[in-house]
Amino acid sequence: YLFENVPVDDYQVHIVKPEDHRVDAETKPAEVTDRVVTEVDFHLIRQELPIAVAGGPYTGSIGAPVMLDASGSHDPDGQIVTYQWDCDNDGTYELTTTSPTMEHTWNDVYDGPIGLLVTDNDGLSATDTATVEIAVSGQGLCGDLDADGDVDGDDRNILISALNTHTGDAGFIPEADYDGDGLISYNDYRVWYACYKAFIAP
Repeated sequence: YLFENVPVDDYQVHIVKPEDHRVDAETKPAEVTDRVVTEVDFHLIRQELPIAVAGGPYTGSIGAPVMLDASGSHDPDGQIVTYQWDCDNDGTYELTTTSPTMEHTWNDVYDGPIGLLVTDNDGLSATDTATVEIAVSGQGLCGDLDADGDVDGDDRNILISALNTHTGDAGFIPEADYDGDGLISYNDYRVWYACYKAFIAP
């Protein structure tokens, strides 16, 4: 940077660096003498954004871990330091890890996108998305407990009748144990209701 017609004095020159650049120093001293022109040198280096690759598509079952793999992500001029996952597409990256791979378990039926946010050692970030389909294990039609080809009040009554039963109890229905914990609970009902809503959706 060149300065002209500045009063003689000692100055601190501050640079506002362009986005996606780093600089050798943000502030440097400048001694202005009786010369007409004073020069202060800053060295700018352009930073490259990381590349996010969310992998997929992923498939799995309720209650079973799914391995998310972002190992295709990389940083051209450094390294990725954090991987963050948004597993329900609500805009919040609720899972953070320093590893490109991690397991996540869904407790509900889910069919849609998930998000990946990677951040490199310069603090720069990039995003990507992948698709996920999480279904009920071992069941042809999600929520169809009486196997009649639909999801309706009859299936709801079957599940309600089995509430609070454990594996081995009379009335326990393995197909209604959506989370696989050996107990038919309102968490299983919540999963069934999601199946029902998906079935009746236009």
